Order: sequence, then C-alpha cells, then structure tokens
Amino acid sequence: MQLEKNIVLTLQKLLHKREDAIKQEQEELITKTKELSLNLADITLSELHVIDCIGTHGTRNVTSLSKQMDMTRGAISKICSKLLKREAIEKIHLTNNQKEVHFKLTKSGEKIFSLHETLHQAAEEKVLHFLKRYTPAELQFIDRLLKDIISEL
Repeated sequence: MQLEKNIVLTLQKLLHKREDAIKQEQEELITKTKELSLNLADITLSELHVIDCIGTHGTRNVTSLSKQMDMTRGAISKICSKLLKREAIEKIHLTNNQKEVHFKLTKSGEKIFSLHETLHQAAEEKVLHFLKRYTPAELQFIDRLLKDIISEL
C-alpha cells in the first residue's frame, strides 16, 4: 500500500510540475509577443488553443471549433469575441454560405500561432529526448499507463 501512496504523490508532483511548465510556456509566449509588439499579457490558455486550432486546421466556424476542442459553443463564442477584440482572428463568410460566420487568423494571429508552435515543438523534443532512455517494452507500458490514467480522469 505504501508504494501505491508514493505513486499517487509522485503523480501529484508531476501534475503540479506540468501546471508550472504551462505557466512558464505562457509567460515565454507573452514575452515573445511583446517583442513583436503584440499585446497578449492577459491571454488565456483557451484563447491560445483556439488560435492553435484555427492555425492548424484552417478557417473554422463556432460549431467546428466547439467539436474540435470539446467545448460548448457558448464558450467558443466568448473566446472568439475576445480574440476578435485582440485582432488575432477575423470574421469571414464563405462564398457558398453568406449566413455562416467563419474565423481565420489575422497576421498577428499567425505570428502568435507560429510562436506557440515553436514552443510546443521545443517541449516535444525535450520529451522525445527524455523517452530515449527507455526500452520499447517500457515505452509500451508507459503508453498504456498514461492512457489508463487519462481514461480515469
């Protein structure tokens, strides 16, 4: 039972460190955007994720963003309103449907997306480098363990 308790404590430490890493990544992004004269001092993680979703998948409407991000349409609408005010996204209408509003990144939104991508790639490279110390069998177990943890959350 003691080993299980130690694992729980270690998992809690991991989650706290991950939260700290997310905050640090966000602060790095804010610093870099200030260097590019983009004011994002109070940008939220959800706003970054919407920018990332549009940047990755192209023009999107509220419904497709909602499905892609597993959030309510109301939450996505609020986030998009904030991003419109920040001039990170803009509204467009597709030629075949003038009623439906879609969003695409502006030039500043593209810069934010690019910076965000760069930070994510660096973080991914660190994890991949870290995982090189494990055998294929250990990696399969780690993969199964993480998927099990996610399914329990």
